[in-house]
Amino acid sequence: MATQANQYGRWAAMALLAVFGLTLPLPRFADRLMHPLVSAGNRLTAFAQKGDGKPRIGGSFVLGIATGLLWAPCAGPILGLVLTGAALNSASVSTTFLLLAYAAGAATSLAVALLIGGRVFAAMKRSLGAGEWIRRGIGAAMLLVVVAIAVGLDTGVLARVSTVATSGIEQKLVDTFGNRNGAMMSTQNVMQPAKENGASMMRASAKPSAELPVEGTLPALDGAVQWLNSPPLTKNALRGKVVLVDVWTYSCINCLRTLPYLKTWAQKYRDQGLVVIGVHAPEFAFERNVDNVKKAIQDLGIDYPVAIDNNYAI
Repeated sequence: MATQANQYGRWAAMALLAVFGLTLPLPRFADRLMHPLVSAGNRLTAFAQKGDGKPRIGGSFVLGIATGLLWAPCAGPILGLVLTGAALNSASVSTTFLLLAYAAGAATSLAVALLIGGRVFAAMKRSLGAGEWIRRGIGAAMLLVVVAIAVGLDTGVLARVSTVATSGIEQKLVDTFGNRNGAMMSTQNVMQPAKENGASMMRASAKPSAELPVEGTLPALDGAVQWLNSPPLTKNALRGKVVLVDVWTYSCINCLRTLPYLKTWAQKYRDQGLVVIGVHAPEFAFERNVDNVKKAIQDLGIDYPVAIDNNYAI
């Protein structure tokens, strides 16, 4: 139920974002949509004033609450952090100055808004023509973002962009420092064989071990709610093979960046005994939906075994 509710909430959020995107290029639609809110604001402003135009205490209080509802999402977390620090450190000069600084910052921002608000609106009126085209462009961009999120292009594009942006830098670092570090390490091993690392490396190269050391045992793979691309795998069935376990989620950009390497290794060394297992441990509720995971591994071209670890048992 929670997974379905999260999925419905995700679609509702995208629909709301699409509505906001439509309000930018369509002024009439925006006017109709915002008319109830504007009317409520006008009634609230009228309630805050007396017949002679002077403010009422009760009405001003209600108007302040309404303003606080808009102010709280931005300022609330910061105020909560300041109050938490004051509560943990008790009353002191530093906490007093923190609260005074916060109050001064809030008052300054409101004062600036009151002083230059009229000038900003006047400047905006003079540039209504350009602003209209900017609004339409932003609205179209928002609609494109909604479509990209709906079809899953956002994570795919970001994964490719991040790979392109970082792979060149990584390769330059390897080319620049890789050979130099290797040469320095070899020189140290020759010049200082008594050091632990150098001596170990020299002994290993002089007398290679016939067997690899035991670094631990493979944990149990029990607990997966379902296996994809394979029947359930066990430790006994994997004995004697090289097993690579990748804990991932299909919406994680860094996870998506590693997939080309994992898929290549799985295909290239499958006949030599390599088994790649993807343990899908969901980060978000919509990733617990097995149908979503099935679609993702099909779109990503994953053919190695994938364990659905919704209970984090593996």
